[in-house]
Amino acid sequence: VKETIGKQEWKDGTKMLFVCAYDAFTRMLKIKWEPPKYKQEETLPFVPDEKELDQLIAACRGRRMAAFLQCLKETFADPGEVLGLRWIDISGNVITINKPVKGHLPGQVQISNRLLAMLNSLPKTSERIFPTRYINMFKCFYHLRKRVAAIHHNPRLLAIQFRSFRHWGG
Repeated sequence: VKETIGKQEWKDGTKMLFVCAYDAFTRMLKIKWEPPKYKQEETLPFVPDEKELDQLIAACRGRRMAAFLQCLKETFADPGEVLGLRWIDISGNVITINKPVKGHLPGQVQISNRLLAMLNSLPKTSERIFPTRYINMFKCFYHLRKRVAAIHHNPRLLAIQFRSFRHWGG
């Protein structure tokens, strides 16, 4: 088992998880084994340029996706937090994030008039601003990213994820 895990082309963090799982299995069956030690390596996240984020936002064909991406850019919020925003969370030029995810803290963020206008142009047919699921937004974003990367001949755009907007803000 040690040899099999060691030969895999996985990152050490993944190997650590497999060792922990197998270790729990051996303890359950009372099998003796000496688990190998792996240390998870730290990697830096991909941080795009502001120009690249703006290219993606400008190339959006739909108002909803453009407003969603602009909201990610200005609030530095997690995509799940932005998808959970409700119309009552907007007061003037302030967005209140009441439903934080992954241990994030709730807070209020000042937004630009541009984002406010983008949000107000969306239909108010639901309690939520973005009445859709994450997977639907990601599928649209995937195609958008691919199209814009081809137009601008910039392969870096393909590395941008929703959380890249948060990394850029950080």
